[in-house]
Parts: sequence; structure tokens; C-alpha cells
Amino acid sequence: MRIFIIYVFILLTSNIYSQRKHIPPGTLKINDSLYIDQTPVTNVMYLEFLHTLQSFWTLEKHEEFKTAPKFNRQEIKHSAQAISSSAKPLFLEMSITKDAMIDNTITASLKYLWTPDYSQYPVLQITKEQAEMFCLWRTDIVMYLYGRSKTKKKRNKYPKEITYRLPTQEELKQATLFFEEKRKFSITKEKSPLELDVRDIKFRHFTFFNVSEYTTDSITFGSNWRNKTPTTFPNDYTGFRCICEVKY
Repeated sequence: MRIFIIYVFILLTSNIYSQRKHIPPGTLKINDSLYIDQTPVTNVMYLEFLHTLQSFWTLEKHEEFKTAPKFNRQEIKHSAQAISSSAKPLFLEMSITKDAMIDNTITASLKYLWTPDYSQYPVLQITKEQAEMFCLWRTDIVMYLYGRSKTKKKRNKYPKEITYRLPTQEELKQATLFFEEKRKFSITKEKSPLELDVRDIKFRHFTFFNVSEYTTDSITFGSNWRNKTPTTFPNDYTGFRCICEVKY
């Protein structure tokens, strides 16, 4: 429960500029209907995803969300005992394999994912299917937060509908050019993820870590610290970010 509160706090307060403009949490604006993550999805974000798979979010809950009230929604009850039996297999399916490694030196599922020092580093050793499920979950969570508005007037301050998904190759190319022209573009040096200095990342900067990224297409986008063309997944040099489609 505490991790969930921390993550929601990060999403809703880390980008003050975004909230004032009612931009979907954690994203930067490309145009009036398209937004993209500032950075690839991080370990702390993926940990929250896994946490909610244990406490309340299931594919059945996703179906319930489709018909939930648009505002004044009830608070979600977090209970490991109350979740359906389908949640545990989903949690295991979305978890990182125990023998997966980062830079051949530390475990991806334990030390890299759970150590606070790496919380803002890109989540790695996950499959494209896991990334897509994360997008589905994130859509539900943000729509739930919007739906917690007490009145219709307050709810109308936010987008009517949002959908997080993986970006296409073309969208990532366009975002790269767009933010480069806006002087909001920064790239980390090509070295092991364990050597990243996330303190250098500025708010509102569109940032590439030194990893390739999953797309909706059959190939990944961008170079990586291994200097490899990703063909076998999961691995320690491919992450992902979300793009968000918005309807006002």
C-alpha cells in the first residue's frame, strides 16, 4: 500500500507543469492528443505494477473499470486476500525471471529491481508482452485517479479518456525530432545501466537512457549500451516507455 501511495505521489507531483496543463501524469506533450513519457519506465514504476497485481488489479478488475462511474468513484480496497485466483498467475507471468542478470553482475529481479539506488533506472529483462500489460494497467490506474473527482465539474478538468500504449517507431522518431528542436532533448552516455547518473536528468526533458525500447512494430527503437540489435528477449539492454492517446 505504501509503495502505491509513493508511486501515485510521484506521478501527480513530480511534473507540476504537466498537472497545471492537465497533461497525463508522467508525460510530455507532443500535440493536443498525443503525449509521451519523459523517460523509459523505471524500476519503481514497474514495482508498483507488480504490487497492485498482488493487492487488487486483475484482468477481471480491468473489465469492471470499463463500466465504472466517470466521477465520484469509490476508493479501491487493497487486499491480498480479496483478489481473484487469476491474479497470482498474472503476477508470476509479469514478474522478472529470477536468473535474469544486469550487466552479468547483479540479479534483475532482486537487487536491480528492488534496491532504492536503482529505483529511477530503466526496468530491464522484461518482455514486450509484460510492457503491454503495464500499459493496460497504467491506463486503468490513471483513469481511476481522474474518476476519484468528487463532482462532474471537477472531473471535466481532466481528459475524458486516455490510453497508454507502446509507441510506434515513427512516433519515437517524431518525438526525438520535436524535443530536439525544443531544446528539451538529452541523451545519457552509452555505458552500462549500472553506471547511469539519473541525477543529471532534468524535469521536462525528453530523455533516452542507454537502452533500446520496445515499440508496437516488430523491431525496437534506438541504440543500447551493448551495441547490439535486439533479437532475443528479454535482455538487459531493452526497456520501454509509454505513449498516451488523449480525448478531451
